[in-house]
Amino acid sequence: MRRLTILIGLLAAAPAAAQTRYVPWGVGVAVGPAFPAGHLATSFNPGVGGLIYFTYGLAPHLAFGFDVGATRLPGIHGGHGDFPEVMVGLLWRPVSSRASLRPFVLAGMGSLALNGNDPDDGSFAFGAGGGVSFGGPGLRGFALVRCLRAVTGTGATVVPLTIGISTRTP
Repeated sequence: MRRLTILIGLLAAAPAAAQTRYVPWGVGVAVGPAFPAGHLATSFNPGVGGLIYFTYGLAPHLAFGFDVGATRLPGIHGGHGDFPEVMVGLLWRPVSSRASLRPFVLAGMGSLALNGNDPDDGSFAFGAGGGVSFGGPGLRGFALVRCLRAVTGTGATVVPLTIGISTRTP
């Protein structure tokens, strides 16, 4: 119980600490529904996706990001498909980082594996999306929709809609 009390105290103090000094980096986690698009929609049903990301602020409205995620889509005729991803890109916020509600857009490139059982089966992919973050300067909630499209192989497209929590950015 004492550890829980200490953890809650640290989380409550995080926004106050963030106001006193600039922290250029952020980390976040998110999970939510994911939808197959294009030819994947003929073989898979909507499933679930999640990601962990890291950002580094390059300027007040611009951040560099790196994320690792995965999507699991149940097959229409049984089984499932796993689609792990590794992406790097940029995140842009058109409003001040002090605003409690801020929209953001992002774009990046990386690898989207089309066969989760074979990690070497990654295809070059582009991703783009947008969302909104809300909360204080320490911990923020966010909602994000992205479109990930593999440009090699079969051109698979996955559209995850995630909700999560982050530090500082987005």
